[in-house]
Amino acid sequence: SVSATVNAGPLAYATAFLEKAVVHKFDMDKVKILKEMFKKFVRVCSAALELNSDLIQSDQYEYHESLRTNFHDMVEKLQDMFGEILMDGDASIGSRSSLTFFNVISSTGTTSTV
Repeated sequence: SVSATVNAGPLAYATAFLEKAVVHKFDMDKVKILKEMFKKFVRVCSAALELNSDLIQSDQYEYHESLRTNFHDMVEKLQDMFGEILMDGDASIGSRSSLTFFNVISSTGTTSTV
């Protein structure tokens, strides 16, 4: 999702519906919902990158760094588009257990720790 190569990826959807030049064409309640979905998407991507960082082997470091760079670029573009900060600092969620990350990604809401 943060490094789309075949299709334009999530940023294309944000541009199509949330860019300042076109956003006025759409129902503002729907725009608000879509913005909230993108905020959640950014948090989940950040959690996934953090988890990936813990799980990768040394030969995957370079690819992981390209994912992280693409993620930061995407977040910057979304922040410019939304006119607000989506992530603080380096866009990492912080230290949580792996189970918490999987719960965020799967939207289970359970926050048990291991």
